[in-house]
Amino acid sequence: MAAIPPLTLARVIVIVLYALVLLVSYRWLIPRLPPTAKKLATIVFLALTLVIVLGLQRAHRSTYLLSLFYLNGEGNVVTAVGATQFALVAELALITAWLERGRPLWRRLYLVGLAPLFLYFAWDELDSQRVWLAHWELVYATIGAIVVAVTSVVAVRSPRHTWIWYICLLAGLAISAAGALLIEQLRHLDICRDLGLVHYSAFIGKDRCLVYLVEESLELLGIWLVLVAMLGLFSDVAAAPNLRLRCLLYAMPVLSFLAIVSFTDADLERVQRKIQASPADVTFESGVRLYGYQIEPGAEDNHLQVSLWLSALPFGYNGLGYSIHLLDPISATSLSNRDKFVSVSGSLVRGPWHLPVFRQVAQLEIAPHLPRNHMFLVVLTVWREQGDQFAPQKIVSSDQELLGGTQVVLGELVIPAKSAAPTVAPLAVFDKAFTLAEVDLPERVRAGETLAIPFAWRAQKDGTEDYAQFIHLGHEESDEWWVYDQQPLGPRLPTRLWYSGLADTEVWEIPLPPDLALGRYAVFTGLYRAVDLERLRAADATGSPFADGRVPLGYVMMEPA
Repeated sequence: MAAIPPLTLARVIVIVLYALVLLVSYRWLIPRLPPTAKKLATIVFLALTLVIVLGLQRAHRSTYLLSLFYLNGEGNVVTAVGATQFALVAELALITAWLERGRPLWRRLYLVGLAPLFLYFAWDELDSQRVWLAHWELVYATIGAIVVAVTSVVAVRSPRHTWIWYICLLAGLAISAAGALLIEQLRHLDICRDLGLVHYSAFIGKDRCLVYLVEESLELLGIWLVLVAMLGLFSDVAAAPNLRLRCLLYAMPVLSFLAIVSFTDADLERVQRKIQASPADVTFESGVRLYGYQIEPGAEDNHLQVSLWLSALPFGYNGLGYSIHLLDPISATSLSNRDKFVSVSGSLVRGPWHLPVFRQVAQLEIAPHLPRNHMFLVVLTVWREQGDQFAPQKIVSSDQELLGGTQVVLGELVIPAKSAAPTVAPLAVFDKAFTLAEVDLPERVRAGETLAIPFAWRAQKDGTEDYAQFIHLGHEESDEWWVYDQQPLGPRLPTRLWYSGLADTEVWEIPLPPDLALGRYAVFTGLYRAVDLERLRAADATGSPFADGRVPLGYVMMEPA
């Protein structure tokens, strides 16, 4: 007997759950409601059923429509419908409390207390506030236990004919919690494989656990039962609402949904604040936009994880992909790269004009043979598949450094080298941050040839800005000076990328003019800021400062060529 495909199995589970709740509700619950409440409950159920049906359709994986109804997404139609139901429960609780004037105060306080709780749930459904709570599962379980206890006490003290609504409310909370809390723990692939709910997605290129299909379906279904319960409590005090109240009931879901959808619209600042990453504002042709990025160590050793937050115009994801390169800026060659198609497996936030902002994650291998203490650029290219070609997307505007018209520099990377502890006293210390450990100055050199000087540097702190190093040659007899400047370790490692614990040596190859005066020269060196040419303070190993930030290195004899 052939095994049931995982995606089909997940769909069957959802269909059975909805059919069971529908049967129970329309057998024992809905008939107890007056016509106005019955119509409202039915309309909401049809709306969430439509959303679930569209969310279960996986035929067009790369379309904008999928992002709107993706069951595991955020800030889309699915979450808007769920948040609308929570908001409706809160609004009905307040209206019911208002209409219950003259009834026991404790009952009204109970309803008023439910309103802010369900409004928060609406906010959480829409904007995933729970991710900012430490041990949110425990917090939510505690809140749920308190609600169950208080509801049970209120139900016991209420008329017997209302008990069914309190039972319905608790059942809805239990079903919703099963989706939000219990199934959340089953997302590990090993458990999903045991349940037969692992599905390979060719679109994102890896196995996906289909539990999320059941999870979101349970949450929406549970919220709907809570809504039915609140409609029942409302009908207990307003069995025959007047025209104004009926209009208010029908208008509430529409107005709530429109307000929630309006809230999901976001400007650039809100998107960047939400994603908690390095902000960016890069627009490519055809409307593709980069909102932020993050570069961090990968899950495996010798890997770099690059996260991007991208959006595109409707239907603009078809054939859209990106490449991450580790580029050597000196040779302009790519030493490592990763190419991937853009995934729309889940939106993190809503961007301007309600466009979904998707997080993309790429693992870039850092091969062992790559040079250490060498600057690399992490570069992004966005492209689109056109037949058998991959056309780079031109950059329309950018607040990031660019390489040409299609490449964005996301960051700079240095692979540290292991270093031994210093064995000799340093020649000079600059601002207690950088140490000139050793210098091997030759005794003689010929004019017109190359003066080779090895400089050994160490860093006690991380670098934050660019410094240049100078060499001053002072002729003893004429008091004339000749100068030469460059970066201490050359262009391969600017001082802004130096790290605490760095130890490295650079051999300067200084071309000497052939017309330099012969004789003995005093040699000095030092550092200065590239931005304002201000010299750094320098001191010897004992802490005694060098005058004018110049460190004496010794003497060299200039001989004829």
